[in-house]
Amino acid sequence: MAVCYFSYGANMSRYVLEKRKVRTSKPGVPGIAKDYVLTFSHRGGYATLIPLTKLLHSEEARWAPFKISPHGVLYHISQEEFAFLQEKEVGYQVTDILVQCYGSEEEEGKLIPAKAFVSSPLLLLFAAVAPPARYMAKIKQGADENGLCGLYRDWLANVRVATLHEVTHSDYNSTYADLGARCFGFALLAGITWALIN
Repeated sequence: MAVCYFSYGANMSRYVLEKRKVRTSKPGVPGIAKDYVLTFSHRGGYATLIPLTKLLHSEEARWAPFKISPHGVLYHISQEEFAFLQEKEVGYQVTDILVQCYGSEEEEGKLIPAKAFVSSPLLLLFAAVAPPARYMAKIKQGADENGLCGLYRDWLANVRVATLHEVTHSDYNSTYADLGARCFGFALLAGITWALIN
């Protein structure tokens, strides 16, 4: 049985999918993730989806730049291919979403249940950042290949990208997982020091 997979990041590009050993059985269908926001707040500056309700109940500045009702591509892939993608999408969780399709008379307006990769809460940055330039180029390539809405592609074109120097900044790794690891390290060091003294 095929899996309806909604891609909104680099995996929109067929070239990227093929490198990940995923061969789509038919062309992707452009669509919009209902009730979600796209933001670059996964560790490393990568994209993720945030529920719209979460945006409305927190400071918008945390998620900027963001895009309400993010566009992407709906692919039908095998369960084996999806499982392989899941192994590659480190730090992401599989989430069930609803996608509104567009792009052809046959698909226009259809609401399709799909699966998407969304950041684990532990690997969300404390604030969104500018995405890495190479990563953003793959997103734009996938958007062009699949004929996503022109206004959405214009928005992608105007998102500021990060330089290699910026990506090394601590802002790109400031997550609860990293904070927890540092706290554990400090606690372990304190414990060892106390043991040596006593």
